[in-house]
Amino acid sequence: MSISVTAIEGAPFGAVVEGWNPAEAPDDALVSAVADALQKYLLLAFRGHKRPTDEQLAAFGAAFGPLIKGSGYFGNENRLPEILPVTNRLDEHGVPLGVGSSSGCDWHADYSYMPTVGDISFLECTEHPAAGGATYFCNMYEALEMLPEELLNEVEGKSAFHDALNAERNTTAEDAEKKRASGRHTIKQKPAASHPVIVAHPRTGRKTLYVNPMLTRYIKDVSAEKSHRVLEEIFAEAIRPERIYKHSWRKGDMVVWDTIGTVHRRDSFPSNEIRDMRQMSTLFEI
Repeated sequence: MSISVTAIEGAPFGAVVEGWNPAEAPDDALVSAVADALQKYLLLAFRGHKRPTDEQLAAFGAAFGPLIKGSGYFGNENRLPEILPVTNRLDEHGVPLGVGSSSGCDWHADYSYMPTVGDISFLECTEHPAAGGATYFCNMYEALEMLPEELLNEVEGKSAFHDALNAERNTTAEDAEKKRASGRHTIKQKPAASHPVIVAHPRTGRKTLYVNPMLTRYIKDVSAEKSHRVLEEIFAEAIRPERIYKHSWRKGDMVVWDTIGTVHRRDSFPSNEIRDMRQMSTLFEI
């Protein structure tokens, strides 16, 4: 299988990948080509392929590392536990069928609250609203490289505490109550973990800022006041328009990205429209 990789015109990072055939098992050549492109571009938007089955999607993701069983972890009912439904569809009782909602979702890195964090993430679009619901990605490698020296000195050698409390707050109060009442679609554990504020990517060694507004609670071993100030200053410096790529979804898109070196967020969209996605993440210990 031969794929083409083309940089996204006018974007600070990212590339479009064409020529992927989900029906073919991923071989070493394909995995190597995708990994090399991901290292170069940070984000790859796969387009022009036939919609993969759940099995084909999981096989592709697993070629890049062990997949978290996100569906079971969040209490969703998906046939393959590695595929997490990100959808605002409701079941016959009016309970959301996935972790998604029509509300926006703040900047985060997938599974940063886990001891073993998200490494490569995959998000495939089955259905998308006519307006809204775009996903934005920010390059945190560049953010670190451009961080003012005084801020860099504040966080070098420091660790930050991440937890999943805010992961369930990006939904409406009504939907949250329905989820609680059903006993499904909630994080089954309340994990938390500490990670260095500055980490080296496990394969490339490239250093990045590893904090995010949604899941990072505080910097350890400093006062609460200082932690809050430093994190707010970091986010203001890091998440800037010149290092953000906006992905406007098309049905069938599959976006693959480096979730150690980036953060992402979602726009809100009309609650009477459907946004239906399938998500996976590989895991790596940083």
